[in-house]
Amino acid sequence: MRSSRNARWGRQMINTVQPKKRLAKAVVAPIDAPSDTPSIADTALTQPSQPSGIIAVEGGSSIDSDNPTTSEEPAHDFSSHVGTANALIATHYPGGLFFVAGGLWTLRDGQNVAVSGQELKRNLAHLLGNTGTASLIKQIVKYLEIDCVVTDAERQPKAGHIYFSNGVYDIQANELLPVANSRWIYGAIPHPYEVPHEPPSLFLNFLNGIFSGDYDIEQKIALIQQWMGYLLIADTSQQKMLVLFGSGANGKSVLCDVITHMLGTDNVSHAMLDRLGNAAVRSGLEGKLLNVSPDLSVRIIIDGYLKAVISGDKIDVERKYQDPYTITPHIRLMVSTNTLPPSQDTSEGFFRRLIILIFNNKFGDADQDHCLKGALIQEIPKVIPWALEGLKQLLAQGQFTIPPSSIAALSGYRQDLDPIRQFAAECVASTPDAKGWRVVDIYAVYSEWSKAHGIAKVSSITLGKRLTQLGFNSRKSNTMFWLVGLTSEAERYCPKPWPGPAATPALPVATVPFLAEQASVIAVEEILVEGMAQ
Repeated sequence: MRSSRNARWGRQMINTVQPKKRLAKAVVAPIDAPSDTPSIADTALTQPSQPSGIIAVEGGSSIDSDNPTTSEEPAHDFSSHVGTANALIATHYPGGLFFVAGGLWTLRDGQNVAVSGQELKRNLAHLLGNTGTASLIKQIVKYLEIDCVVTDAERQPKAGHIYFSNGVYDIQANELLPVANSRWIYGAIPHPYEVPHEPPSLFLNFLNGIFSGDYDIEQKIALIQQWMGYLLIADTSQQKMLVLFGSGANGKSVLCDVITHMLGTDNVSHAMLDRLGNAAVRSGLEGKLLNVSPDLSVRIIIDGYLKAVISGDKIDVERKYQDPYTITPHIRLMVSTNTLPPSQDTSEGFFRRLIILIFNNKFGDADQDHCLKGALIQEIPKVIPWALEGLKQLLAQGQFTIPPSSIAALSGYRQDLDPIRQFAAECVASTPDAKGWRVVDIYAVYSEWSKAHGIAKVSSITLGKRLTQLGFNSRKSNTMFWLVGLTSEAERYCPKPWPGPAATPALPVATVPFLAEQASVIAVEEILVEGMAQ
C-alpha cells in the first residue's frame, strides 16, 4: 500500500479512476482537529510485515499495487477496487463509510449506524454480480477497512470547542462554526446547537420541585447548571466528582437520565467506582464525557485510580485480548447514592475532589409523574443553551458554586471516614494552660471513646501523629504533654475524676486548620437551623 494516505474521515464518491495499478483514495474536507494532528501525508497506515504498495488479504495472500498478482487468486487491478468502492458508496452508503473502533459505520438520518460484515458482503455481491467472487469481495472489504479508518488522533477534541451535530461551538468566540464530519470526535454531542429563545421551563420546574423547601435552593440549581455545562466540554481542570446524596425517590435518577441524554448515551459509561482497579474497566472510560455510577458499593474505593481519573491524569488500561496502553481521560464522575462510600484515603486531596449535593425531599407514588422523564428529554434542545450559560458562569468564577449544605455534608463525611478527627471534634479543645494533658491520659480517653463507638483504636503513636496533623500542639518535659483540654462531652469517657470544664482555645481559630474548619461547619449549621426555622 502506498505510504501516503490521501483519505480522511471516510471514503466519499470520486469521479475518476487513477492511473493504472495505483491505489486511489478520496480527498474530503478536513475536520476541526487538534493543531498537533499529523497531516494527511504523515498519517500513513502501514502493515508491519508488508512493504509499501502492498495490501494484506485474508488467508495470508497479498496484492502488490505495482504487480497485482497472487499465488492463490487471479490478479485484480487495484483501480477496480476503487471503482467498486465508489459504486458501493454511491448506491448503498451516501453518508460515507468510516472504520472506527474495529467496525465500519455509516451516517443515516443523522445517526451513526454500524455496518455489519454480512451486510457489506451482500451489497458487494449484488453490485458485482457474476464477477463477485468470494476472494474479490474479501479484498474489497479489507481495502475499505484500511482506507476508511479514522485514527485515534483524528478523534481527539480541541480545547474550548463543543462538537454538536450541526457544527462546532467555540466557547471563547461564542459562535457556531460550520465544520464537516465532526461526528467521530470523542465527546461529540448528538444534538444540534440552537440559539436559545426561551428557558427550559419544564426542567427548571423539576429542579425547583426536587429542592423545594431547601434554604440554599438557588445555590443548588446554580451548581447543577454549572456542572451540566462543564460536562459538555472535554475538560477535567476543575478536578471534581459530584455525589448526588439522598434516600428514596427524590429525583436523582431522573436528573441522571436527563444529563445522559443531553450528552448522548455513547458518551456516558456506567463503571462502578470500586472496580477502577481493573484495567479492563478503566478502558471503558476512554473517549467518554461522563461516568454515572447508579450507587456505591460497600467495598473500599480504589482511591489512587479514583483521584487520577478525576484529575485527568494518565492511567493504564487494557482491553480484552489486547496489549495494555495509556490514556489521558477527560471523563467526569457522578454518583447517585443513598450511602456515602468507605475510603482508606482521608487526605486533603481526596476530600478536595468531592462535591456532595444533598437531596432532602422524598416523593411518594402519588407525587410522581411517570411521564416526566420523557417530557424532560424532549426539552433537551432548550436545556443545552441553559447549560452553556452555566459553563460560562463556571469559567468566569473559576470554581463551582458550592451550597452551604454541601460544605456541611462534606465535613460530616470527612469525620465519618476519619475517627480520630471525629474524636478530636467531640472531645479535644486547645487550651492556654501550659500544663496540658499527659499522652497516657489522652490515650485513655480516646480508648474509651473508641470502645463506646465500636471503632478499632489505633496506637498511641498514630493518635499523636493525627492530632499533630489536625493542628494540636504538644511539649516534652520529663514526659510528653498535649497542650489541650477536654470538652464536657469527653467526661463520659474519662477514666479518672473529671478535672473541670475545658478551657477556651488559646490560639486564634484561624491558626489551627482543624479548628478553623470546625468554626466554618458551626456557622453553616447555624444557617441551616435558621433556614429551617423560616
